[in-house]
Amino acid sequence: MKRLIIDTSTAIQYLALINGEELIASYQAPLLKNHSHSLLINLNELLKNNNTEIKELDEIICGIGPGSFTGVRIACTVAKVLVYSHGASLKSISSLYLMASGYDGLVIPLIDAKREKFFCAVYQDGKILLEDAIRTKEEVIQGLNDYRYITEENFLVSPKKVIKMATKADCFSLTPNYIKNV
Repeated sequence: MKRLIIDTSTAIQYLALINGEELIASYQAPLLKNHSHSLLINLNELLKNNNTEIKELDEIICGIGPGSFTGVRIACTVAKVLVYSHGASLKSISSLYLMASGYDGLVIPLIDAKREKFFCAVYQDGKILLEDAIRTKEEVIQGLNDYRYITEENFLVSPKKVIKMATKADCFSLTPNYIKNV
C-alpha cells in the first residue's frame, strides 16, 4: 500500500511517500508561508523522483493542524482534491502529533500562536496526555519533568506511528483543526 503524508501547518512543509509502513522518501523544508506556491511542485518532484504516479497512491494522510490558518487549509484542500480525483482513501492526523511522532518519552510539540501562546499538546511515548489546545509554556509544563520541546526547527516524524494514529476521514467533511486564540 502506497501512502502520502502531507502537512503544511507550520512554516515547514512536510511530505512523505511510504510503501506499507516503510518510508520511501520525504521532503521537509522551511518555506516561510509559501506552501500555496510550492506544495504541488514539491509533491510532483517527490513522486517523480521515486517513480510513483498520483494514481498509485492508496492512502493520503493529511496533517489538519492546529497551526497556520492558511497552512492547514492548503494541506487539507490538496489532500481532498487528490482523494476525490484519484480514489485514494483519506486519513487525518494532528499536526502536533505528527511533529512529535519521531520521539519517545515525554514530548511537547509547540507551534507559535502569537502573543506568547502556543498550539501545543503533551505526549508520553505516543499516547496523548494533553489534547491539542492553545496554552502558555508555563501552563503546559506544570508538574512535568524530563520533557522535550518539539518545534518547527527540530520535529521528527515517524511514519509508522503516524499511520497507526491517523483516523479515517471523509473527503467532503474533512475540516482543519482551527483552535482560536482567546
